[in-house]
Amino acid sequence: MVYCFGNGYLLTGWLIYLVPSAMDIGISPYKAAFLATLGGIGNLCGYLSFPIVKKVLSNTVILYSSSVSSCLFLLVHPLSSTLHSYIGMCISSAGLGLGRPLGMLAGYQIVKENIEHSKMTNAFMWNYVGYSSGSILSGFLSGWTYDQSGSYTISFVILSAAALLSVSPQPFVDCNRKDYVKIESSLRD
Repeated sequence: MVYCFGNGYLLTGWLIYLVPSAMDIGISPYKAAFLATLGGIGNLCGYLSFPIVKKVLSNTVILYSSSVSSCLFLLVHPLSSTLHSYIGMCISSAGLGLGRPLGMLAGYQIVKENIEHSKMTNAFMWNYVGYSSGSILSGFLSGWTYDQSGSYTISFVILSAAALLSVSPQPFVDCNRKDYVKIESSLRD
């Protein structure tokens, strides 16, 4: 749920402020809107490439990698804005679009691995509650941050922090899962 909250926060803030932040540095509205298109293309590629990536990496590694790469791509965006680099913004948008679906799908796989089938509906419902709550908070908080600072840079830095914080509880899930497997196997013996 924490991961979904962070994803909702990150994606909503990114979608809301992507185009205005590009236009703020003088990029034409058409080029700025194209950044969102690149994010969508990256998103589609992320969903399509998940089965291939899953064959090579574990769900946990994909989840961590997605969060760290999202943080870095979100930090590239304000750096590109400072340098007035449209190419950097394009790379940032496509990279962020690519990484997030990989992380979301890996997160769903982790839920499937750790939750009983009878409780799956409730688990996914709470994930979507977390995602929606993050989206609602991001719309308000990112706007408030921009209003207070007058800069999109701080908003993007906060969004990048959300990417890292969203995965912070995962080591505890991994430890509990390993302990549970050890306990279960010792009970069988």
